[in-house]
Amino acid sequence: MAYYLTSIFTLWRGVRNWTVLVLLFSGMGARRTRLLRLRHSGLVFAVQNAMEVWIVKETCLDRIYERMGTPIMDGWRIVDLGAAVGDFALRAAYCAPHGVIHAYEPQPDLFARLAANLRYNAAGQVQAFAEAVGARTGPMTVMTGATWVPQLRTRAAEKCPATALTVAGVTLAEVVARLPGGVCDLLKIDCEGAEYEILPAAAPALWPHIRRILMEYHDALAGHAHGELVTLLEQQGYRTSCCPSPVRRGIGFLYFTRADQQFEAYEGL
Repeated sequence: MAYYLTSIFTLWRGVRNWTVLVLLFSGMGARRTRLLRLRHSGLVFAVQNAMEVWIVKETCLDRIYERMGTPIMDGWRIVDLGAAVGDFALRAAYCAPHGVIHAYEPQPDLFARLAANLRYNAAGQVQAFAEAVGARTGPMTVMTGATWVPQLRTRAAEKCPATALTVAGVTLAEVVARLPGGVCDLLKIDCEGAEYEILPAAAPALWPHIRRILMEYHDALAGHAHGELVTLLEQQGYRTSCCPSPVRRGIGFLYFTRADQQFEAYEGL
């Protein structure tokens, strides 16, 4: 309860146009796209429901990914897997105006608003890809409609009533190869359970090219446990920090950094 009460204060302090919040949280503005304007950063987001407002709040106002992992530094090469409406990609662009950000979102409706949000914010350093990332290159099945965001087909997803959508798919190795120098300074993952397909499929030779991984894990959705990812990446030379969600069971954050790097001390929030 305390978390939600403080969240109301965070939204009141961080959003310019409160009327949008009233409409969306009351349900009167559901499914109609409205522009949410943030105070400090000036970022603008096209949102359609209260859940999307909540995600923007957690990423851009709470800065939850940064608190759970690392500050975003200017000049970094960043990948955003599961970009949705662009909350993390635009936060990264704000923090790294001279960086390179590649955002991946396969669901057409979300990708359309991701592209629109990049235009609204003139985020030229962000390139959006309407592709899913998975274990192999080629057509992939994305399940939509079961949750707020899509999830790649897993055993758990196949049991959920949802709409199957075929999209273009690429591997994590291809994603990293598209970055300047073939190096990723920060890989953010929020793929609703598909992390258990993406990461185990990567070849050992890829890991030295990814310096940091910051991800939201989903134990309940995928039929796996995040300890599997911890074991996998520690075997590949990463150090781990884990923080379970304070409000949602089976969900939390993992931060991995190469063992030959020091964890950054986080200041300024």
